[in-house]
Amino acid sequence: MSSEVALKCRASTRAAVLLLRALVLLGISFPGSTHHIPAGMALHLWGPSPPAVLLLLSLLGLAAAGKLLVTSVDGSPWFSIWEGLDMLRQKGHEVVVVVPEVSVNVKTSENFLVKKYPVSFTQEDMDNAVKTMFHIIFEDGSFLERYFKVVENMKIISDYIVSSCEQLLQNKELIRYLEESKFDAILTDPAIPCGVILAEHLSLPSVYFLRSIPCGFDSEATQCPNPPSYVPRMFSDLTDQMTFFQRVKNLLFDTQNLFLCDFAFEPYSKLASEFLQREVTVHDLFWKGSVWLLRVEFVLDYPRPLMPNMIPIGGVNCAHKELPQLLVVPVDGSHWLSMREVVDMLRQKGHEVVVVAPEVSLHIKPSKNFVMKMYLVPYKQDDLDNAFKASVLYPLTSKVCSAFAVLISRIQSHFV
Repeated sequence: MSSEVALKCRASTRAAVLLLRALVLLGISFPGSTHHIPAGMALHLWGPSPPAVLLLLSLLGLAAAGKLLVTSVDGSPWFSIWEGLDMLRQKGHEVVVVVPEVSVNVKTSENFLVKKYPVSFTQEDMDNAVKTMFHIIFEDGSFLERYFKVVENMKIISDYIVSSCEQLLQNKELIRYLEESKFDAILTDPAIPCGVILAEHLSLPSVYFLRSIPCGFDSEATQCPNPPSYVPRMFSDLTDQMTFFQRVKNLLFDTQNLFLCDFAFEPYSKLASEFLQREVTVHDLFWKGSVWLLRVEFVLDYPRPLMPNMIPIGGVNCAHKELPQLLVVPVDGSHWLSMREVVDMLRQKGHEVVVVAPEVSLHIKPSKNFVMKMYLVPYKQDDLDNAFKASVLYPLTSKVCSAFAVLISRIQSHFV
């Protein structure tokens, strides 16, 4: 094997492992994976092969840490991704964030390297445009009046973003640094396709971190079914339960794809063609995405088809708050047998757990994993045990009713 081929194999392996670790850090598991399967069972499922295992272990040693390039992730997506970047850095990976000198939310951090490049507008210009947008959205007035104001302001913000992308691609010093850094993967928001262009130029596997792309480009790029019969289009105010005429309305919303979306992404297609020195469209580049991390949650969004490389991670939008103390008032019997494992896990995570239970119970016992607070009840352990045994030993007889009546009455007396 030549040195060039060996380097390519090593880079591919490092990239794959980095992507998998990034997904695991974001709480993602894969159907059919052995992530939560005991080691012995995993070997049984896949079939033991000592030479193959040794080969994989040697490759993982080479891929112990990787380099991740992050770009075009500003605004609200940054709040969702920065914690994951911190965790990747703590795991030993090198993270480099490329950001313009003027940004909305991206700040420096000791956990990753930030490379800034100059732009032709000021921070005040960007802040004023964003503030104006929020003011227009919430101000009074007719819908049409506010609509045209929003379109006008969005054009200003879009011009800033396109200008920022152009100056990044024209920054030869920064591009040379990115070429020489030998990154393993790139993380970007494809709604701003500058990172998509960079991924093509650097020949990097790309991880897309997004809510959605206008006009259903995400479905087209992944060849994912997107039927208008039950997948409501953006801004249509429809649900997944539609009448025939509502489906027709939903279908008509797709007609905007014929002109509006191509028009919106045309500046980036022009930049991509000039930078890559060949005729290309942004839509063509979307097809090369390796993994699509979708900030959607089917508890809140309507269900729709997904391809294997489209992974919903809606929970990443939620703030993580520590629970310094947790009060548990358990239900006795078989319920406690299920709940006890969860309580033990909470304690192992560092939470202080207090379990409140009667002195007389079937299964609730003290444990080193939680603080137990007991209270008095007007019956003894023998009374409860006898009533429970009677209900088990004499099924389908009158004694069952009598035993359960005694058991229920004694349990209800807890609350008296």
